[in-house]
Amino acid sequence: MKLQKNLSKKSLVMAIILLFIGTSIIPYVNAGINIESSNKTDTQTSEKPMNVIDVYFGTLIVRGNEPLPNEVTFIIIPLSNPNIDVGSGATIQINVSYELYAPGWHDDASCYIKIVGTDNIATATTGETETGYLNLYLDLVPGQTFIVEFYGNYTWWYGSNLIGEDYAFAYGGAAIPNYPPETPDKPVGPTAGRPGVSYIYSSKTNDPDGDQIYYMFDWNDGSYSDWLGPFLSGDVVTISHMWATPGIFTVRLKAMDSYGTLSQWSEPLDINISKSKATYKLFFMQLLENHLYLSSLLRHILIRN
Repeated sequence: MKLQKNLSKKSLVMAIILLFIGTSIIPYVNAGINIESSNKTDTQTSEKPMNVIDVYFGTLIVRGNEPLPNEVTFIIIPLSNPNIDVGSGATIQINVSYELYAPGWHDDASCYIKIVGTDNIATATTGETETGYLNLYLDLVPGQTFIVEFYGNYTWWYGSNLIGEDYAFAYGGAAIPNYPPETPDKPVGPTAGRPGVSYIYSSKTNDPDGDQIYYMFDWNDGSYSDWLGPFLSGDVVTISHMWATPGIFTVRLKAMDSYGTLSQWSEPLDINISKSKATYKLFFMQLLENHLYLSSLLRHILIRN
């Protein structure tokens, strides 16, 4: 009976241990997550190409009315706020639609938009009726301001006389500074393992501007992950990785916002990849540390029996 009692006690202890080991290993072993690591170096993960950002102001309307003498109207309707987040730098495309009406036989309607202080200008002219878009491009850096001038003209030709109406407007804008994401949290995941086994790591960070975030992991074995994302600010990123050989490694990551602005590297997490029994001992100790109630339960069972 005593032998049978001891065997029952050992069986119970082993069953509990195996149960918790199984449930603890599953999150760390690749469970169908196919996020591959690449061998690109950190120097190959520079900022993304500059963005082209549309800024739509509204509609220029130049209209002539019959009968003579012509009554000319010129209207601009600003529809959007030109104060834009250009990240670390971007090219903006200024879009303005136009409607030109020249119903008279010798009449002309024209308009243009111009970036003040530059030779950057776009024009449209017609002697009939025409609609379309005027586009200008401007490279901006954070904090830079710009002014766009709008101009409309209606000309009525009668004999050798030229009669025109000119209207000019200016509308200013600014490139809002972009701030990098905060330094990501230290990665969370197992700190010991075996070669050839995939383990899962996670982290997160926030972006002061609320921009979407991409993450890149450095596995310290000559490989980096691809840029993962985009994620919402504050959302957790999770990825798996497998080390092929034993060794002491670190895992760290950095973040990049949707404008290509990079954070600092996170604090590294030390990883011991080994084939020795010490690895299993370390894993078991971590298991007991992470599940204190398991340690208490085993101690209670051993004392009672």
